[in-house]
Amino acid sequence: MDILAAVTENSIVLKFEYNEEVINKVKKIQGRRYNPENKCWYFPKSSLREIHRTFGKQLAWHGEPPKELQLNKYSRDVVPWEDMHIDLSVAEQLKLPPFPYQWGGANFLFQKKRAMLADEMGIGKSLQAIVAFLLLLKERPSAKAVVFCPSSLKRQWHAEIKKFTDLEGIVIDGNAEERKKQYKEAIKHEYQMIFLNYELLYYDYEDICRVVNDHCDVMILDEAQKVKSFQAEISALFKGGKKTITDKKTKKKTTVNYEGLDTEYRWFLTGTPMENKAIELFNLFEIMRPGYFGNFFAFRNRYVVLGRFKNVIGYKNQYELHRRASEYMLRRRRSEVEQAFPDVMYSDVILPMEPAQMMAHNFVESDLEKLIEDRKYQGSFFVPEDIEDDEMQEENDSNIILGRFNTLLAIADSLELLEMSNSMYAKNLPKRLGIKKKDLKASAKVTWIEGYVKDMLENDPNEQVVIFTKFERFQRILRERLSKHCPVLILNGAMKTKEREQARLDFVNGKANVFILTDAGAKGLNLQCSKTLINADLPWNPAILEQRNGRIIRIGSKHEKVRIINLISQNSIDERVYQILREKSALFEQIIEKTEAETEAVLRLNKNIMKKLLGKKAS
Repeated sequence: MDILAAVTENSIVLKFEYNEEVINKVKKIQGRRYNPENKCWYFPKSSLREIHRTFGKQLAWHGEPPKELQLNKYSRDVVPWEDMHIDLSVAEQLKLPPFPYQWGGANFLFQKKRAMLADEMGIGKSLQAIVAFLLLLKERPSAKAVVFCPSSLKRQWHAEIKKFTDLEGIVIDGNAEERKKQYKEAIKHEYQMIFLNYELLYYDYEDICRVVNDHCDVMILDEAQKVKSFQAEISALFKGGKKTITDKKTKKKTTVNYEGLDTEYRWFLTGTPMENKAIELFNLFEIMRPGYFGNFFAFRNRYVVLGRFKNVIGYKNQYELHRRASEYMLRRRRSEVEQAFPDVMYSDVILPMEPAQMMAHNFVESDLEKLIEDRKYQGSFFVPEDIEDDEMQEENDSNIILGRFNTLLAIADSLELLEMSNSMYAKNLPKRLGIKKKDLKASAKVTWIEGYVKDMLENDPNEQVVIFTKFERFQRILRERLSKHCPVLILNGAMKTKEREQARLDFVNGKANVFILTDAGAKGLNLQCSKTLINADLPWNPAILEQRNGRIIRIGSKHEKVRIINLISQNSIDERVYQILREKSALFEQIIEKTEAETEAVLRLNKNIMKKLLGKKAS
């Protein structure tokens, strides 16, 4: 059936005859709203590519299709990896068979030597890297791989190689003396894979350089966006060369000459190769394939639009950038791999704030606007692009503007967070505004979450839900309230690695109905035992939101359908954050996501691999 489509100044509008299948697809697109008067669906403009991928040729555009969908000289007719040879010869070495698309990803990494797997969360990137390494071992039996990953994923990686192969691996962990012994042990022939977390580079750099540069053939960076920042020290640790380091306390500058890490094969795994800026993609490639995009200034001049003060105000030549990047970057979406992913229903729940919340929010917002005007900031809002949420504090002497923003975010969650804050501004706010003690505990989000959990338990006492929040303090509030109804587990950055893993295992094994996590748990954890995830608040960064949601949208989910619920306080900073998420996602879509030709190529490649697995001739 045809779907009438049009573009207005602010929206994309779809209209169609009632069809349950189409409606179910529409409901998977975030930011939608339905107008019963004209029977039209409205979507933010940033949803354009998702709408096009979902409905494709069913769309009947009023007038010319949007220019973003029109082909240009950088849209591909031929996909460079489409016709690559697929080697399945290591299948007998695997305890469990990979999906066809995973064979494709493994061969892509192996044949390209230095490449990035940028599949959406939950598609199984680690297995594809393991299979790629098996392909290398077939040619080079003495090969060794080192895996850099977040601390919480080291043991999960080790468990993965045991689950799928007979390879031997060693996890680098413990105190300095223990790690010293482990590095010596790791270079022995009996270990094919070494697992360590990025932070160890700051403490054991000489030992790691010796192990990697002298003994390893492959360097795998899991959650590779960790090295996205061009100026960060961790990037210099990988690239090598001179780096000026400033001591945060003394402000003293010292120049350090780093050796750099060098292996013949470099495989980067990330669901978010670009989180905020195109420059991040440049830096990932600079570590993976040095010089591919030229130097920093050449890249900036070609693809970045600079303002009067050399600030980034936009991007150009996005299709060219997409084409060049995807020579060595393979990305598949869940919808393209045709595997056992659960259907996802997204819901945005808009909650009116309590009167005391609204009063505090309006006061801080007014205060913030005065500060911005005094400091001659342009626009009504300053958006923290490069600061991770767990680094943000209510008050920060170096950036009082950012402190006020975070106070607004806290108020939108619960006024109780003000009392629990280390910031004197936030702590004194309730008294300054004459807010009564009993009103501090009034929170629309807490009330809604508690009601949801009670209803959930009434329907099924064994059902589980995952809840994310950026604030460890809000985590404490929710835990205290929800513990009255059922067992609750938590995970946050203050917990040790083993404590985090134990909490995850306990939840997966059904020892609690509710698992509340901060963004320390947003990466890599498998929580597909739950069919509902609630974002109690939203991060600035769409990549972190995608990471959160990916905890339950995974292969192996026992649920046919899962639900993602975003809680948004009405007329608050939450709504501005949501808008920023949509804008950043639109930029990601333009540079990272595939063209229609590439999407079709992925589907053809998967079908050909499936036929090869079945012993039939590929088409």
